[in-house]
Amino acid sequence: MDGYERIIVSCRDTDVLVLLTHFAGQLSGELWMRTGTRQELPYVAVHDIQLTPTMQRNILVYHAVTGCDTVSQLSGHGKKTTWKVFQQHGALLDDLGRGTLSESTIRSVEEFFCRIYSPASDETNINDVRYRMFQKGTKDQEKLPPSRKFLEQHIKRAHHQAQVWFQADVPIPEIESPIGSGCYEDATRRLHPHVSVDDPLPNEFTDIVCCKCKNCATSRCSCRAKNLKCIAACTCNNGVCHNPCSVAIETDSE
Repeated sequence: MDGYERIIVSCRDTDVLVLLTHFAGQLSGELWMRTGTRQELPYVAVHDIQLTPTMQRNILVYHAVTGCDTVSQLSGHGKKTTWKVFQQHGALLDDLGRGTLSESTIRSVEEFFCRIYSPASDETNINDVRYRMFQKGTKDQEKLPPSRKFLEQHIKRAHHQAQVWFQADVPIPEIESPIGSGCYEDATRRLHPHVSVDDPLPNEFTDIVCCKCKNCATSRCSCRAKNLKCIAACTCNNGVCHNPCSVAIETDSE
């Protein structure tokens, strides 16, 4: 692009804006993105976007791992909420999309996800974060973080997509096959996301019972009503529980 003082890209795609932001530093002159409709054509001055060195280095990776056209978005955690985590912990994404995906890189990105779902903790294991949230009352699967096995497949897809983007300015890029990188090919040669190698929940837990009692003192407790001992997911787990499984259910005197 040498010799041009101003470059204007007409597009409404967020992926393109992120790509322009990443490569803006390699271009001389002004870089603008024209977006909007025929009635309104706002221009984004990409060359004026200010990011820290770490954020500039990892903006493509961040966009891939938090959701783009080819990689799914986290349920309940869009760009607005994850951006704050990226500002503080962007270095955790340093090696994603670069070279061969290693176990240490996966663990580093896993820690980034821990900061998304549990900002105040220092957890580095997403399964532990998932368990703590469930224990504290989050039962909706869509609000819980993915298990480690699910997250690994997600990270592989984000890694592959970032590899493609990082080489967007290379005439003949060297990119690994998406097959085995979080995707698989069916009989018709169509690609599908490889969600996980394990079931999301063991069969024995599909009919799990947990109560919302303060102390499980009466037979109104759903666990006591079924002659079951309370578990970590019960509300009483954080206080006093009067429901030992060896004690007969007391008759509610109220």
